[in-house]
Amino acid sequence: MNSPGGRGRKKRGSATASAGSLPEGDAHDQVSLHKRNLYYFSYPLLAVFALFRVIALYLGILFAWVCERLSRAMAAKAKRPDDIGNKEYEDTGELIRNHHKQAFEYISVALRIDEDDKGHKEQAVQWYKKGIAELEKGIAMEITGQGEKFERAKRLQAKMTPI
Repeated sequence: MNSPGGRGRKKRGSATASAGSLPEGDAHDQVSLHKRNLYYFSYPLLAVFALFRVIALYLGILFAWVCERLSRAMAAKAKRPDDIGNKEYEDTGELIRNHHKQAFEYISVALRIDEDDKGHKEQAVQWYKKGIAELEKGIAMEITGQGEKFERAKRLQAKMTPI
């Protein structure tokens, strides 16, 4: 007949000696199972992260090198001597034009205040003075050079000079 303990189960020693704990061989298997999982999953994962770190380091170094090369190239391109002279003339013409526009704006504001009959004449006078000061700044600038831009700047400055 069959025993009530179940099929295929072999008895290992007495029931009183090892009733509450695992046999010594099974405990060793459990520890090795955890170590095996650690070796199989954790260490390759750590290796992958270390590899990512190295790749990120080299990509950062490459990015810094490319940025430095580009900034040097742009700085060298901006410092060409033939471009600097032309830029100076363009800037002079542009500055005169800006003074002219600013003076026009100041005088326009003064005229609007002057046309209103509300009695703010002192404020209008202040705007007129600002406009005249801007015109004087534009007239005081010296223009030297040749070419079309030089001629335009000269004509604009001639418009600004009082008769």
